[in-house]
Amino acid sequence: MAVHGWSLLAIMYRMTGEFEHASECVKSLERVSRKMRPDDRWLAWAATFSVTVAGGERGMTPPFPPNSSPDPVTAMAALVVSAELSIAGRADEAVSGFELDPRPDLGPIGDLGRVFYAIALVLSGRGSEAFPLVERSMRAALALDALPVLAAAKALRAEITGELTGLPPPPAEAHSVSDLLVLRAHAGSGTPEAAPGAVAALRQGIESLAMPGMAAGIPDL
Repeated sequence: MAVHGWSLLAIMYRMTGEFEHASECVKSLERVSRKMRPDDRWLAWAATFSVTVAGGERGMTPPFPPNSSPDPVTAMAALVVSAELSIAGRADEAVSGFELDPRPDLGPIGDLGRVFYAIALVLSGRGSEAFPLVERSMRAALALDALPVLAAAKALRAEITGELTGLPPPPAEAHSVSDLLVLRAHAGSGTPEAAPGAVAALRQGIESLAMPGMAAGIPDL
């Protein structure tokens, strides 16, 4: 369906900092979803929420879909809303959304999405609770060859444990959530050769990607 395509494009552009393209996708979403039934519009609403919050609207009510729906697209919509809450600095709301959402276990596919639950927990200062989710996400990412999720999970594990072995060096610029997580792990490590540059790159990446929540718990940010 067109609404799914425009929604996914909007989310992709938002998550990579291409905000003008994301806004254009939202306009297209408004056009193609106008006559759809409300139950078929949750992903469109989630994408619109994500792009709008990234644009600076901090008090917007999150459009969580009803947790009684078995539709995997609706589950994706809930995941998008929770992810945006986390990176926008509203991680506690994201955690509540995950904890109150008893959706069925979708196996490895569902475990990929749990990386955002882990991110929300880490940003809320609950890293020990996030660790089992990180491990599940890593196993799923390896099984499904989902490299961005694998990179995010490895960075989360490094931040939680303080062990940077196997983590790539801090990128000079952040272009994704995974890049920011790698920078967080290095910035929080206190390693003299990595931490100062990582903090500077993290600060710049948070601003360019409009993800202020990713500064949580990192000194000097």
